[in-house]
Amino acid sequence: MDIVILVDTDQHLIPKEEIRTRGFTNHPLPVDHDIATALSKLAQKAWELPTDIYYSTGKRYRTFNKYSAEVLDGKINIQAKDFVEAYVQDTYYNSELGGVERTYEQIDQEMARDVGLCKIMANLIARLPGSRPGQTYDVNLHIMRYCATFPAKQVLRVFTRMVKSTSRLFSWAAAVCVAVRFKSQTTI
Repeated sequence: MDIVILVDTDQHLIPKEEIRTRGFTNHPLPVDHDIATALSKLAQKAWELPTDIYYSTGKRYRTFNKYSAEVLDGKINIQAKDFVEAYVQDTYYNSELGGVERTYEQIDQEMARDVGLCKIMANLIARLPGSRPGQTYDVNLHIMRYCATFPAKQVLRVFTRMVKSTSRLFSWAAAVCVAVRFKSQTTI
């Protein structure tokens, strides 16, 4: 099933140019009710993620979904794939698990096709410098939850630092890491 997301490309012109010239942007993504609801659902689903059997330096829970996306005029067509082949990451990016063929379960199809989740992807794609009508992408969606263990002394030091810097105070109780990686099918 294709999900077509309307995107106001004008609001992404400045971030797109910043990504092109600096490699990053600080402009926030637009958040509406659908996106907020999707993030809330993901926070709940973080507790149901299957264990990542490949990760040995702690506890990690993870799913992996694949999508295809096509930039159209003023909108982005996103299609969730019903199957996922093994995932292999280059050793350049991952010295521990790079080069290892890994297979992960997918998040349930209702969540995979959630309009808010697709809006997040569409808005990220719209900011890519090469995004113009006709451009296609493979999109990898990783949803992860980590359980970190630290010695008590280190936990106290980290907590003290977080409290001192209230702008960096995060609630990790339902932390969800959504990593979206775009692999262009054509040269940008």
